[in-house]
Amino acid sequence: MEESPPPKRHKPPLQNPPPPTISQTLITDDGDVVEEDRISNLPDSILSHILSKLPTRNALATTVLSTKWKHLFASIPNLSLAINDSVSIHQANPNFVNFMHHLLTVTLRDVPSIRKFRLHCHHDYGNSHIDAWISAVLGLKVSDLTLFFHIKDTGVSIESLFQSETLVRLIWCQQFYADVPDTVCLPKLKQLCLFNMKFYGCESLHILISGCPVLKELTLDGCEFEETYHLFICSPSLKFLKINCCNPDYFYQVVIDTPLLEALYYDDHVAESYWGMNLSSLLRAHIDVGPGDTQVEYAEDDEDLQQYDQNVAELVAECYNVDFLYLSMPAVTAIHRSSCAMPTFSNMTELKLGDLNSHGWEFLPHLLESSPNLETLVLRGFMEHEGCFANFESSIPNHVPTCLSLKLQFIYFEGFNGEQDELDLVSYFLTTAEVLREMEFSFCSSLPIEKQYNTWSNLKSLESCSKSKNCSAGRTNAVTAHCSICVDLGLSKNIGCFTRFQSGLSNNVPACLMLHLRRLYFGEFNGEQDDILLFMFVRGSDVYFTALNWSIKVESV
Repeated sequence: MEESPPPKRHKPPLQNPPPPTISQTLITDDGDVVEEDRISNLPDSILSHILSKLPTRNALATTVLSTKWKHLFASIPNLSLAINDSVSIHQANPNFVNFMHHLLTVTLRDVPSIRKFRLHCHHDYGNSHIDAWISAVLGLKVSDLTLFFHIKDTGVSIESLFQSETLVRLIWCQQFYADVPDTVCLPKLKQLCLFNMKFYGCESLHILISGCPVLKELTLDGCEFEETYHLFICSPSLKFLKINCCNPDYFYQVVIDTPLLEALYYDDHVAESYWGMNLSSLLRAHIDVGPGDTQVEYAEDDEDLQQYDQNVAELVAECYNVDFLYLSMPAVTAIHRSSCAMPTFSNMTELKLGDLNSHGWEFLPHLLESSPNLETLVLRGFMEHEGCFANFESSIPNHVPTCLSLKLQFIYFEGFNGEQDELDLVSYFLTTAEVLREMEFSFCSSLPIEKQYNTWSNLKSLESCSKSKNCSAGRTNAVTAHCSICVDLGLSKNIGCFTRFQSGLSNNVPACLMLHLRRLYFGEFNGEQDDILLFMFVRGSDVYFTALNWSIKVESV
């Protein structure tokens, strides 16, 4: 007798049945089918989140959909606005004033706060309009404000800009006087960048900085200080300071009292004097300072010029605690002419020097002697060559500087021309730097490729010479094992050049390619036939490269 099949098991009824499906279409009385606006039915919190992910221009466009969407725009968190008046920088938009008025008084009327506001004005709309705009923006409790006014004598002159309790970041550019009030209160401002601003009197900048108790970053770029005899930059909280081109025609003393400053970028004419300096926490310094043409013109005698050089030396001496130091050619020249002794840079591990002239060549040994823990040396170029290595040799102490014996591991030559004095300098480093790991060269793009190839061979010969000179000291083996020579090729002229390159080759692959060259960089690679042939030759030479890179030169149309 056949067994009956087991009874079917039924799912228990759901306690909370799903809601009925909502139709995605609506049918009017006339029988027309209309698509349902399901997005508008989403909760306001979700819609506000969606709008916050859109570009502000697209989010603002939703305000015309309905009253609800207008309300939603006002509730977008972290709202950012970027406004530029220039459809064409040569013609003002006649509706721009009305647009700004409507935006700030109608569209943003119900917005409680905005995070970022950026305004670029290339035309003059009258300072009264501009003051009204910025006053309205400050009323929206903005925290990040960027203002660029590209027309002379156009800008902001309202006191409320100096009394904001919400500003955290202010970038302000105008070719107009900053009307700093007697009292400044910016309790949250951490970053202040001023471009092309004009200050009148000694106290304006000092009052402004004093009113920023938590300021971390200060940039002064192209600012003018009229009727100023003392430029005070005093801040107990400042960590980054940039001064760029702020002293073209004025003569004043500079005071930088910033006990927590960690980075200083100073590119300007030297001040009349530096006093009250407090840079005890400084870690990185970029110094491109020297006497300007106006200062040289108005100098009464050589003593005045000597004083300017001493001022540069005193400024650099205040940077004794840094671990990175950049000195431009004018700065090195002034320090060398001053004959001032440099302090010991005990913490400095990286030194970068601008184009070396005869003063730079002669001063380099003193810098090496003053940097016992130097690990990286960068030489950015050579303005002068002939006879300069003799100047270098004349300044070398009787003993090898400590950094060469114990610390220096990396040397980078930029703008290397392969001149004999440069090669002599390379030879000196190869024979004295006992822990050297890498020596890298980059050539000027204008240097003919034949000269670049000859320089390869010369560098190989220098390394061979260093072995024979130092084998008794046991130093050469370490240099040979750990020092790799790197070359950066710049290719400017290439038609027919590979043929000339081949004509200079022997039947064998150069030994430097087989044994020593490990990293090769093609700078400004143009992709011409000769460039590609050279690349294929190097690539097919059975060379063990650790890096083989190129950069493409891009020119604007």
